[in-house]
Amino acid sequence: MNRIFYNGNIITMDETCPRVEAVFIENGIIRSRGGSSEILKLRGKDTLCTDLQGKTMMPGFIDGHSHFTGVANSLSQCDLSEASDFEDLIQRMKLFIEENKIPEGEWVSGVNYDHNFLREKAHPDRKVLDRISETHPIVVIHASSHMGAVNSEALRRQGLDSGTSDPQGGRYGRDPETGELDGYLEENAFIQFRSRMPMISVEKLMELMKKAQQIYASYGITTVQEGMVTAPLHQLLRQAGEQKIFYLDLIEYLDLET
Repeated sequence: MNRIFYNGNIITMDETCPRVEAVFIENGIIRSRGGSSEILKLRGKDTLCTDLQGKTMMPGFIDGHSHFTGVANSLSQCDLSEASDFEDLIQRMKLFIEENKIPEGEWVSGVNYDHNFLREKAHPDRKVLDRISETHPIVVIHASSHMGAVNSEALRRQGLDSGTSDPQGGRYGRDPETGELDGYLEENAFIQFRSRMPMISVEKLMELMKKAQQIYASYGITTVQEGMVTAPLHQLLRQAGEQKIFYLDLIEYLDLET
């Protein structure tokens, strides 16, 4: 499809001709630029013409550094950064499960809670998280990503109980009277727990990549970065490209060791 944008303040980023009123685009490539009357002469019967009505048009931004698949994966998790207390956290997670129609038994994650900003000034324990669901394994991840909490079902799924020893460089929260695990996990206890959680399906991640691109594009970003690409991630992104998932440009920064 050919397109014309006209009657605008179009910034070209070309010092020899920094601003024009109109551009003619053929199959995604800018072929001509200039005044509105001049460029409109190039339109054909199938040309889509957009009147900018004096608004500014400029090239898309290039993302300086991010992790695209990390953004995509985060869309499968409930954002708890604005949670004010335990009750608010519970309701946000319940709503997330409902809105995303997450089947019973599937893992559900919340991210970015910070106990320092919760009214209770404490981490939620398994009893709090059991109020979200007793059939979904629930994990909430602290804003630091170095600690978090899980519900009773999540502990059961991983075979963790009062007889589980703390790993080196980490610890499990425990009831001071009974020694039962209270659902809190710190450092290596938390890192090891997360490493044993099931991975999101490739099909689901492909759908989330589409949504992630919408987020980038909404800020005017047309080139995105994947800041650390291992061999398996490269294959995944290559598969996404072959399936024509991307409408934004994506740049990989490769892990040279792999």
